[in-house]
Amino acid sequence: MWAKNKHQPGFTIVELLIVVVVIAILSAITIVAFSGIQDRAKFTNAQSSLRNLNNALQSYHAKNGSYPVTGTTSSPSWRYSCNTGITNFMPGVTEVVQNLPPAPCKDVGMANNDTWLYGSDGQGFKLVYIRPIMSDGSLSNVPATMRDPARWNGSNSWGYWTSDWANI
Repeated sequence: MWAKNKHQPGFTIVELLIVVVVIAILSAITIVAFSGIQDRAKFTNAQSSLRNLNNALQSYHAKNGSYPVTGTTSSPSWRYSCNTGITNFMPGVTEVVQNLPPAPCKDVGMANNDTWLYGSDGQGFKLVYIRPIMSDGSLSNVPATMRDPARWNGSNSWGYWTSDWANI
């Protein structure tokens, strides 16, 4: 007959704790990596939408010889996409290009954050995406040439403009 062994096979508490710690570390790394991917995807989507809006403006300019007018350089009469709606945002552009991308329109009640901003005197224009200041650095990948020189310190606004509208 065989004698029974006093010790049953199994894991010690130390081995189990090591496995739990390793799983926790891997989970933390995955969560951090995933949130970074979401931020980059939001930026890429906004950048693509702004590029499409800029292309629509250029198509309008090619057809009409000027940009849609909202005011003058001294009195721009800014249009916020979230307040005026996409069809009134850049007057007449939807007649040239349909299906303009809407602004995200989150936090609209907070100084028109998260919206497209447009102003033009017909000869020049400024088209920017206004974002609230974000401490996580998620917009650090905005190219310097797209950072709005008139607003970059007060918000994370960036986009396209003609040289005469750069500092307006």
